[in-house]
Amino acid sequence: MASGKSESIELVHQDDTPRNATEVYLENIRLREQCQTSDAGGAASGMSLADSMKLLIKDNKDIKYSMRKEKKQRRWSWICVGLVVAFQFVLILAIVSLAGVAVYRENKKPAASQEPQAPMAMLQPLPVNPLQTSDSGEPAPLSKYYFNVGPRQDYLLQECQGPQLKRSFPDMDYALLGYNVLKGYPLAVGHDPGFTLPIFSADYSAGHMTADCRYSVPKGIILIPDVSCITSFSSDVVQTSYELSKSLSVSAHASGGGWGVSFSASAGYKESSSQVATGESVFIISRASCNYYYMKLLQRDAPPFHPVFLDWIVELNQTEHDDVYIDFIENYGTHFLTEVKFGASFTYEHKMTTSSFKEETQKGVNVAVSASYSGLFSVGGGFSMDSSQKEAASSFQKKVTTRTITIGAAPPANGDAMTWASTVKESPVPMSYDLQSIEDLFSETFMDGDYMKQYGIDYQRIKTKIGETKQKYCARLRDQGLVDVCAELSPGLVMPKTRLYGHFATTKTQTKGQCIDECFKRTSCVAMTFCEGCGDTACYMYKEEMRFRAEKDDDWTSMFILPEIENLLVLANTDIKSNNRRSIESDEEVTTFDSCQSHCLRDIYCAAFTFCECPEQKEKCTLYSEKDMSLVRMVGMTTYFMSPRKQREEIGIAATTAAPGNETTGSN
Repeated sequence: MASGKSESIELVHQDDTPRNATEVYLENIRLREQCQTSDAGGAASGMSLADSMKLLIKDNKDIKYSMRKEKKQRRWSWICVGLVVAFQFVLILAIVSLAGVAVYRENKKPAASQEPQAPMAMLQPLPVNPLQTSDSGEPAPLSKYYFNVGPRQDYLLQECQGPQLKRSFPDMDYALLGYNVLKGYPLAVGHDPGFTLPIFSADYSAGHMTADCRYSVPKGIILIPDVSCITSFSSDVVQTSYELSKSLSVSAHASGGGWGVSFSASAGYKESSSQVATGESVFIISRASCNYYYMKLLQRDAPPFHPVFLDWIVELNQTEHDDVYIDFIENYGTHFLTEVKFGASFTYEHKMTTSSFKEETQKGVNVAVSASYSGLFSVGGGFSMDSSQKEAASSFQKKVTTRTITIGAAPPANGDAMTWASTVKESPVPMSYDLQSIEDLFSETFMDGDYMKQYGIDYQRIKTKIGETKQKYCARLRDQGLVDVCAELSPGLVMPKTRLYGHFATTKTQTKGQCIDECFKRTSCVAMTFCEGCGDTACYMYKEEMRFRAEKDDDWTSMFILPEIENLLVLANTDIKSNNRRSIESDEEVTTFDSCQSHCLRDIYCAAFTFCECPEQKEKCTLYSEKDMSLVRMVGMTTYFMSPRKQREEIGIAATTAAPGNETTGSN
């Protein structure tokens, strides 16, 4: 019996049959119990109890090591499985990407042996033309589709068609506001004070977007990329209030007259115009601009009116009171925006004394060109300028005081237009705009809707009433001291049916306006004449140093720029035809030229006078205001136009108190 037990122990130890660790462990526990109950028979088998225990302890250690090894193997097996799955996923993505690139390149580059084929996605149906049919009676193929073949970026198409929300265009709200052309000032530091309350609302419900799919666009608005940056400066010389208003109109161009002098109620315009009016200063305005986007209002599919603006329409429809219409104009302005350029602009406003300006001009220096060089020189060293240009810029800067107006991002110091464009795109702002008179909103184009019919809006009557209120609104501002005059600015004293002789320069122009502009460009030009009713398109210009004359001619129009006159402008053998004579406040008869000139100098409303040393003529001196004046030929009579600057200096000593209405009526 004992021998059988010993043999059992030996068999367990020497058995090579594969068993798991748990089975071996349980078997050894059983053997240990047998060993503890065994007798001396174990010695007969050749193995003592101590040897058996040592063998069991060794087996237990082997079992624990095997269990740890199995656990470690299972952990590494799971890690390997995860790595294999990840590698397969990355491999699939790479294969798909390479296939997409291959397809894109294949579609982009047509085979050399065949004509480029338009993909079916680019074929769009056209209305069927019944006159264009095949033999079977079916429409001919070309009547079914048209081919829209052109470059298209696949990623851009995916972005357009994707469900993601598009960013709204920055500062789009400006395009929906009204504008007061009397209170506006585009060169203001900060926002233009001309912008008023919103006329339109931004409606994004239709899901419109720009063609490049970058921005959401409200209903009734067209937004077009228009990237063009000009880092060089263009300069305008401003010597009169008319030139100042014209220069500002480059940024805010208003159509529809009758409102008064544009920008005249703004503080900036008043300050600048008062300085040019006194003849003390000349302004040179230098600009550089960077366009980014161009906006246009769709008038036949306009944005919806703002709810508060609709309330005003209903109120205007129910009243004829001037005060209500004036309040409406005060709240919503005189115009609405039809076109806006978004981007940035950089402007220098240089002020130079009139004496310095005359001195530079007499030296042959083009002050406007020097101002442009100064703009480049001030921005940074990246602009390419030669030594003479730098010298001209430096000399100019010593003679002027400068104000800087930045709208949007400033140009970079290196002068690179592309760098400026990349900066501007982050925050484009309205830099110039076209304006249409606000009464034009009250038309069938804008108000042919259910809302207007529901409330019975008589928009034609409202439009007429606003037209009648224009001058009343300007008069209200004049009474408040915000504007000086409500009459439209004229470039000079215009005389229809008058032709001048004795010009010093001539140039070809197509219109009277172009002729006026040419005269303003020449610092010595004080008058011009242009034929509007004949084939001669020449513009004739005149200067103060020359004695010239005038005659009546129905086809010609002449103009005098009185602020440019330094002393007296003399026209020999010329008389004035006008019903607006100025009365001479003197008990003594005026018989000398000096006395006649003195009376005109002391009368603030005297623009010109005539003097004739004719023995047979009793009245030798006659004064005239600017109103309704024309010139005719008369041998022996001389006409003199006064210098407003010299006149103001004289009026500083004494002046008549007669108003423009205190004039004697007559005709000579």
